[in-house]
Amino acid sequence: MVLNNESETSQPGLMSVPASSQRVLILRKGRTTDEPHDLEYYLRCAREAIHLHDFELARRSLVKALGNDPKSPQAMNLVGVMLEMRGEFAQAGRCHGKVFQIDAKLESPRQNKWRIFKLFHFGIHMEHS
Repeated sequence: MVLNNESETSQPGLMSVPASSQRVLILRKGRTTDEPHDLEYYLRCAREAIHLHDFELARRSLVKALGNDPKSPQAMNLVGVMLEMRGEFAQAGRCHGKVFQIDAKLESPRQNKWRIFKLFHFGIHMEHS
């Protein structure tokens, strides 16, 4: 999955891999790139890692994202998504609740928390709602 429509490559030896996936491969190997390591960079890495079900890499990326901005609602929301995908629903619900404390206007954490609520209370999974 290419997150931001990047089709070019930026690292030698990775010519057939989209640039967005290269970030994940580089982070897995513990290397860095010339790309700035700001909040958006780590959020992109976390999204790609979550998509690939590489939860350890997603966790490391989210720790770095939260290090850049401890109150980032996007980072906290991704923590909740990752926890939900790992089956840690109670913790995921708490993360989504924290996002409301930071920014009550965001819609995706509200939908995520509602999905977890329905799962816990009614046994309805997101595909059935």
